[in-house]
Amino acid sequence: MTKLPKLDKLLDSMDNITHTLIYCSGNEQLKKVAKILQQKGIKFNQITANEQKKDRETALEEFEKGYVQVLLSIRILDEGI
Repeated sequence: MTKLPKLDKLLDSMDNITHTLIYCSGNEQLKKVAKILQQKGIKFNQITANEQKKDRETALEEFEKGYVQVLLSIRILDEGI
């Protein structure tokens, strides 16, 4: 069972989303979550193994400084950057 409808409802109920980390189970789920965030106008970035180290570091920095509201990850943060 997918949790995407629940995520959609949760995002609708939140007034101000900041410093939110969403872990995805794989690339397909990440793409679906990214689509939902984009449709809602939520600023986000992603960290996956496909990005270069510098890009991952930039994504984390933008997240820490609040330039993006949500950071998507596919368990790469468990492994380190």
